[in-house]
Amino acid sequence: MQFEKIDKTQWQKILDNLETYPPFYSPGWLESYEKLRKNYKIGAFLVNCGDSYFLFPYLTSSILLFKALYSGPLGTYGGPIPIKGTPSHDCIQKFLNFLKKHFKKIVINFDPFNELQSISFEGFKKIEGFTHVIDLDKGNVLSDNFVRGAKKAIREGVTVSDSPDFLKIFLNEFFKRRDWVDKRLIGKDFFFNDLIRKKIAGLYTALYGTEPIAHVFIVFGKRYAFYHYGVSKREFLHLRPNNLLHYRVVEELKSRGFKFYNLGSSVGLPGVEEFKRRMGTTKFYTTTLLKNFL
Repeated sequence: MQFEKIDKTQWQKILDNLETYPPFYSPGWLESYEKLRKNYKIGAFLVNCGDSYFLFPYLTSSILLFKALYSGPLGTYGGPIPIKGTPSHDCIQKFLNFLKKHFKKIVINFDPFNELQSISFEGFKKIEGFTHVIDLDKGNVLSDNFVRGAKKAIREGVTVSDSPDFLKIFLNEFFKRRDWVDKRLIGKDFFFNDLIRKKIAGLYTALYGTEPIAHVFIVFGKRYAFYHYGVSKREFLHLRPNNLLHYRVVEELKSRGFKFYNLGSSVGLPGVEEFKRRMGTTKFYTTTLLKNFL
C-alpha cells in the first residue's frame, strides 16, 4: 500500500473521470467549508493498493491538542472512493491505521452507492442510517400522487424562481426554525453564496404572488444532486409548494443529464419521511465509521 497527498487540480481531474459523484467529494465544496473556521484544513490522498486505487478527500479540525478528521463534514459523504478496481479490505485497513496515528477522532460517511460501505474495519464503530434517492434515469420518476400535488400548486398560482436574490430570506427562515442545524453555519451567508457562485449549489424558491413561501437548497456533483436544506411557511403548505419545488428541480436535473437526486435522511421526523416516500423515492442504507479515542 502506497499513498500520496495530491493537490486540488489532480483531485478534481480524478473526479472528472468518474461517471458520477456526490458534490461533497469535490474540492470546490470543501474549499467553501474550509472558510467557516480558521482551524479547518482540507486535502485528499490517492492510495495505491497495487491493482486498485482509491481517493480519500478529507477535512481536518484542530482544537488545542485534539485533532479530528472527517471524510465529509456535517454528515456529508466522503471516502474512500474506488477509482480503479476494488481496493482490498487489508489495503484500506492499513491506510486507516495510518490515519489513527495522527487523529484523535475519525468519521467516515459512505455514499449509499459506495461498494466499500459493507466492509467492517477493525477498531471502528459502524453506524447504519438511510437516505431517500430518486433514479432520474427512469421514466416517470415521481409518483402520480406527488405530481398531482405539484399541479395543484400551479392551479393555485404558485410559481418557482431559481434566483439567488432570495437567499437571505431563506437563511433567516431556515435558521430561525431548525434547531438541529449546525450553529457554525448561522450568520455565514458567504458559505451559501460561495457555493452558488461556483455553481455547486442552487436555491429554488416557491412564490405565492410575490411572497416567498418555501425554499430548497440543492447541491450538485457530477450527475448527482443532493437536497441539502429546505424550509417552508406552514400557513401555505395547503398550496403544496414543496411538491412544485421538487417537481421543478427534477425537471431541471433530468434536462441536465443527472442520474441521482438524493433527498437525504428524514432526521427522525415521520412527516418528512412520509413526504419523501410519497415522492416515489427508494430507500438506500448508508454507513458511518467512527473512531473516537477521547
